[in-house]
Amino acid sequence: MNSNDFFVEDKEELRHLVQIEKMLKLPLVQAIERLKQLENIQNIDHSERFTLSNARFAFLNEMVDEPSFEGGIDRKEFRDFIVENYLFDRFFKYSYQELNQVC
Repeated sequence: MNSNDFFVEDKEELRHLVQIEKMLKLPLVQAIERLKQLENIQNIDHSERFTLSNARFAFLNEMVDEPSFEGGIDRKEFRDFIVENYLFDRFFKYSYQELNQVC
C-alpha cells in the first residue's frame, strides 16, 4: 500500500499524506529514527515496534522464493521493501500533528 492508493477528500487528509511522503523521502536511517521517536512518544509496546532485524528476516523469507535469489541483499530492493511493507502503514497510523512533531 502507498499514498497513491488513496483518494484525498479534504485538506487535512492531503496534509497528512504529504507529511508521510516527506518522511518516506528521507534517507532510510532517518525515516526509521523518526518512526522510533513516534513509537516512543506513543509508548508502543516493544513487541509491536519496528525492528530492522524483523524486516530483514521478512525480506529474506520473501526473497528465498524468488528463482533469481543468490543469497545477497540488494540495498535498493531492501529499502523499497521496508518502505512498502512497514514504514508507510506505520506512519499512516499517526496524525499529521504527531508526524509534524518529529519532522
